[in-house]
Amino acid sequence: MIFNYRYKKAVKEAIDGQKKTWLKHYVIIFKGRPTAITKQRIKEMIKRRRFKKGTTVADIEKAALFITPSQNKYNMAFLTEKDYVAVAGEASLKVLQQNDEENRNTAEIAAIDEIKGYLNSRYDAEQVFAETGENRSPVIVMRTVDIALYHLVSAMPNRMGYEIREIRYKRAIEWLKEVQEGKIAAGLPEMTGPDGEADYYNPIKYNPGQKNNYDW
Repeated sequence: MIFNYRYKKAVKEAIDGQKKTWLKHYVIIFKGRPTAITKQRIKEMIKRRRFKKGTTVADIEKAALFITPSQNKYNMAFLTEKDYVAVAGEASLKVLQQNDEENRNTAEIAAIDEIKGYLNSRYDAEQVFAETGENRSPVIVMRTVDIALYHLVSAMPNRMGYEIREIRYKRAIEWLKEVQEGKIAAGLPEMTGPDGEADYYNPIKYNPGQKNNYDW
């Protein structure tokens, strides 16, 4: 009875923890009690030899009493594994994400947040990243993958393939800056003006019908 109470409590902690951090949580038996913990924490504990010698993350996962489902604060269907493979290749992707899909999800969140920062002033970024499949913007898909891969390689100890990832990252940021400045029409859902005006927030758009009220 006490075990069931502790187990239910640990499950709730795992679910609440994922909602706050967007990281997968596990409920494992540690020191005889059900305990909610993240994979990152498990890795740290293994390094510190808090588990039996030879124990791996995979061993802990197999023995877990409960695992929260993978999720992302954004639409997980926006990018697929095929999108990453098309740019980096299957073998390279496994190395870059260090055989852990959660690392890729974290990098993807950072990439989307970064892109939104450039798009929000002019485009409906929420709608852009709500699209799935063929409705997605091909160029946004490519830029998101490039930025996410850059974050992945930057987190690696030896930064394998860093040069090409940095080049593609810089190209993506340069493109986003030009989109933000109105120099490039990205073909994305636009933020409309108060009266429904299209591309209302384009910083260089000329509107001959708008009268200025400057006092000289």
